[in-house]
This record gives sequence, structure tokens and C-alpha cells, in this order.
Amino acid sequence: MNEYALAVLEIGRQAVTERVTTSRCLSSRPCWLATLIVEPDNAANESAVYVRNGETIVSDILMGFITQYSFSIYHGPFPVYFNRGLYVELNKGSKAVFVQYLIESI
Repeated sequence: MNEYALAVLEIGRQAVTERVTTSRCLSSRPCWLATLIVEPDNAANESAVYVRNGETIVSDILMGFITQYSFSIYHGPFPVYFNRGLYVELNKGSKAVFVQYLIESI
């Protein structure tokens, strides 16, 4: 296996991976969001999830996921940096989110 593939696998190993079922702060420290998948409570209804840069429900929204009839997925080529923490808000029609993130070591 080449060095790039090994580095990608190492990132996956070091990431925090969880299924979030309620709005909450995932990290009060800076971190990178690697993957987020919205799980709707009913595919026929619209679901919304907001990812906030900070520790609270009033922190700035950096990403919004609104979907219907499908799972909304973020898995970009590079993780997104959240410099003030990571708060996930499950809004209307969202049952849960699968999320992987890396917390910056200080």
C-alpha cells in the first residue's frame, strides 16, 4: 500500500466516529469535519441539519444540509476546519447524523 493510502486510513483511525441523535456540542476545541451523513426520520418529509462553528445553538452556521427522499452526505476531498468547536443541530425531520471528526491536539 502506498503512503497516501496509509495516511488516509490513519486519519480514519484517529477520527471520532459517532451517531448523534440530539442537537449538541461535539467538540469545544478546534476540529476538522471529515464526514457527515443525515438520517431522515421519514424520507418523504424534508429534513434539515445545521453544523455550527462553536459550542452552542447560536454559533455561526458553516454548513446546512436540507434533503428529501435521500440521505444528505458530506464527504469532501478535504475535511472542513471549525476553529471554535463543533455543534450539530438536528432540525425538522432529522432522526440522526453519522459524523466523523478530528479534534485538533493542542
